[in-house]
Amino acid sequence: MLTSSLNRISIENKSTSFQSIGVFFVYGATFFSFFPYIRAPQIFFTLADLLFLLSAVFLMLGKRNEYITKSKIPSSVIFGWVFSSCLIMTGLALSTIINGDPNRGLIVVIQYSFTLFLVPFVYSQLSFEELKNSARFGIAGVTIVCLFGIIMYYFFAQYARPFTMGGRMGSFLENPNSLSKTISIFIPLLMMFSHYKYVRKWTALIGLFCMIGGLLVASSFGGLLAAVLSLALFLLLSLNLKMIMQTLLAVGFIIIIGMNITLPEIFESRIMSYFNSSGQTSSVGSFDDRSYLNYEALEEIKKHPFIGIGADSFEKLTAFQLPVHNTYLNFWVEGGFISLIGLVIFLIIILLYAIKVWRLNKTVGAAAISMSITLISNCMTITHIYARFWVVPMILMVLLVRFYVNQEKQQER
Repeated sequence: MLTSSLNRISIENKSTSFQSIGVFFVYGATFFSFFPYIRAPQIFFTLADLLFLLSAVFLMLGKRNEYITKSKIPSSVIFGWVFSSCLIMTGLALSTIINGDPNRGLIVVIQYSFTLFLVPFVYSQLSFEELKNSARFGIAGVTIVCLFGIIMYYFFAQYARPFTMGGRMGSFLENPNSLSKTISIFIPLLMMFSHYKYVRKWTALIGLFCMIGGLLVASSFGGLLAAVLSLALFLLLSLNLKMIMQTLLAVGFIIIIGMNITLPEIFESRIMSYFNSSGQTSSVGSFDDRSYLNYEALEEIKKHPFIGIGADSFEKLTAFQLPVHNTYLNFWVEGGFISLIGLVIFLIIILLYAIKVWRLNKTVGAAAISMSITLISNCMTITHIYARFWVVPMILMVLLVRFYVNQEKQQER
């Protein structure tokens, strides 16, 4: 009997050790999700991906399955997530097998499988405190990426080439549009964490300062609009006058500081020129080029309305040799109508869940809705969403808010 008790204690200690290591890897994976620059050559396999794999292994070795069984996420949300994800991948796989390069299609399907199934599985194994810590690491990651971009742009421009595109700073995300639109998704999460004191006020202020600086050096018109939309939605939906006033004061303070700093030249030439040209869209970055890509994609969709032309095939057909910068059109032209429907269901499921949360908790729901609508709008100007930095904040949001939903329901009883 003593021997069996000792064996049980030994197994429990091993399980706890595996769990602790797994959670540690999750924190690292969350932080480095916003550093896709650190990846294997030739393929999109980042340091964050390696850490996600390791975390999955150790959490399974530690038999960390109690939280997923007690998560009480509505079955409709789980079913909708799985069903829509399967539609996305089925459409891409089927279209690629029929019309495209099967090898390329396999790679894209694997990327989406990793992002839409493995990453949510890893986070679903975490407790509320561990999810909050993960979100803190995500906020820290985005803040440091922005700070690095600002420093490189202003002080080490001669070494910044690997992190820029057309003179615009992309930092460790490499693409300035990705940087600015990632910031736009994270702003509501930062504001919510500041409101509930999950991060200190001065820490949130530093984070907001760095994110605004990141928007300036990225100089993305679409990203700037998304950030303004995200913040405005959060403040309006929160219905919290005190928080609105505090946020406006913080933004005003940052603007006053910024007035004493020279705006990036690229920001003046790309963004300010729009306001100086009476709102002519031709002065907004690459608006005309992207509009033409959208037109070409619609022409291809007319030829292949149900079965697409295959993953990554569109850029081979267009004169620009670029993918269409619109996720909806990209899924439709390359993955067919099946992938498009999958994407739409995926986004609607997240938004409806966010609205449900808002009815129970205005601040948390405001963050969830603003993040969801920002992702929906961002999909009009990006190609794919399998990059971890797009989906990680949304997964964290869905899993975090479930605790508030369950708490409010218990209070009602």
